[in-house]
Amino acid sequence: MADTMIEPPMMVINTVISVMAYEYPPEKLSLLLSNDADSHLTFYTLLEASQFAKYWIPFCKKFNVEPSSPGTCSLLRFNF
Repeated sequence: MADTMIEPPMMVINTVISVMAYEYPPEKLSLLLSNDADSHLTFYTLLEASQFAKYWIPFCKKFNVEPSSPGTCSLLRFNF
C-alpha cells in the first residue's frame, strides 16, 4: 500500500469491497493485496473492512444497493 496521504485507507477499502461484491464467479476472481508495512493504519483498516464486508455485501445483494462501495452509499451518510 502506498502512503496514506496518497491513497487514503477509506479509498482503498471502498475499492476492495466493491470488487468483492462483483457478480462474477468467485472461482474466476482473485483479489490480491500487498502491504509494504508502510502504514499500520492501512493494515488495521483492511482488517476491520473484512469484518464489515461479511455483513455489507449480503445486505447490498439482498436490497440491490448500487454501487456497493460503502463510501458512495447514501445510506451511510450522516449529517452531524
